[in-house]
Amino acid sequence: MTVQMKRVEMSVVAGDPVTALALAERVPPGRGRATSDNRNRHQLDRAWANSERGDLVEATRILSGLRAGSPTWLRHQRYARDIVTTVLARHRRSVSQELATLADLLGAES
Repeated sequence: MTVQMKRVEMSVVAGDPVTALALAERVPPGRGRATSDNRNRHQLDRAWANSERGDLVEATRILSGLRAGSPTWLRHQRYARDIVTTVLARHRRSVSQELATLADLLGAES
């Protein structure tokens, strides 16, 4: 599981959201043997890839799941703040309460 997550991460580092999302679909659901940090990082990678592909709703949903499950961890992730800032900048309609809550938690600005 961790190796599959790292493949997704490598695609993100390479700036390839299409491959990252395709590889993410192969990562089995559930906890497996991956550490919570690896699982959380993987979720951030999924959120980034979705935001890059224009699926801001899915990116926000993933980030909200992290906020619900690991709020303290999430609060300290610059990567998460960068993703939320991107989502805010690309959001064409009014910002949802869910996205506003994430922005507030992470100190992200549009």
